[in-house]
Amino acid sequence: MTSTSTSQTINNSQASTRKPTSWRQIVLRQFLRNRGATIGAVLVLLVVLVAILAPMLAPYNPIEMHPKDRLRPPSAQYWMGTDHYGRDIFSRIVYGSRISLQVGILANLFSVILGMVIGLTAGYYGGAFDGIIMRFMDMIFAFPATLLAISIIGLIGKRSLTWVMIAIAIVWIPMYARLIRGSVLSARELPYIEAARLIGVRDARIMWRHILPNVVAPVLVVVTLCIGVAIRNTAALSFLGMGAQPPTPEWGLMLYETKQFMRMAPWVTIFPGMAILITVIGFNLIGDGLRTALDPRMKVD
Repeated sequence: MTSTSTSQTINNSQASTRKPTSWRQIVLRQFLRNRGATIGAVLVLLVVLVAILAPMLAPYNPIEMHPKDRLRPPSAQYWMGTDHYGRDIFSRIVYGSRISLQVGILANLFSVILGMVIGLTAGYYGGAFDGIIMRFMDMIFAFPATLLAISIIGLIGKRSLTWVMIAIAIVWIPMYARLIRGSVLSARELPYIEAARLIGVRDARIMWRHILPNVVAPVLVVVTLCIGVAIRNTAALSFLGMGAQPPTPEWGLMLYETKQFMRMAPWVTIFPGMAILITVIGFNLIGDGLRTALDPRMKVD
């Protein structure tokens, strides 16, 4: 009996001295338990590593032409074959990963920053200001995203990846603004926000130091999902001739340039299409995993 009570006392003392699990540890634990999220993280990590190590991984210059080797099938010399100009498809896909990640991340970063400013101010102050801003956001949000991006690029009259990024960012500003505004409307009524107002804390400090941390979680999930969508939309716009221009090694442009050869040389479209598919699936799986991990109703063992 004495030894049993002693061991129980030791266990209780160890439990009492154990550090409480932090929010970040809980989220990370839940994320790693999600098999799909782990697979998505591995896929995205591989794409990122390929983009970083592109000069070391690509055996050929991605824009260098080899007319004698045009439409060569996959072989030991050309791992993924060549296109109609004799360019190495593997090298072009490797360098194309840099372009796709750059467009996806920068477009989302730009739209998140502007959407955050608009959503925070509209949700916090409310009233007529909120109504005017949200109606304007609704007008933009009413147009199909791809059609609106095409319209923006058409009005500008310049076809390049830079304008593709700007067009995609403009299209998604209303989505982030509405999402952040909805979270702000509930967060601004919390007791500690009311207390901060009563003691004279400035509105800007309340918004950025007290309200913003409460809206980060849903925004992080949407950003992760939208990076994959941005990569897909960039490829679609390039396929339509509105984005990257030859000889840029961009995945959508690779599909556009070789679509007439897909029957006689299917590898010219299969490999760029797989690159888009793998990258988009990776970001979608991460987004779904974050959505589950950041759910406040999740169970913690």
